[in-house]
Amino acid sequence: AITAWVEQNKAPDTLIATKYHGDDPRQPVERVRPLCAFPAHAEWNGGGDRNSPADYRCVAPPAK
Repeated sequence: AITAWVEQNKAPDTLIATKYHGDDPRQPVERVRPLCAFPAHAEWNGGGDRNSPADYRCVAPPAK
């Protein structure tokens, strides 16, 4: 996604971020979440696994 953004100017809608135990990629994964394009934010759907990016959606802030 980053390569396409830089080389083809195609910004991603989301990126998946991974947090490893102790911030060490050799250790087990603690959680995985989507990162949404600003100004949206990731919101858990209230069911499923809080550590699965499939159980989140990007939500835009309400209009003022």
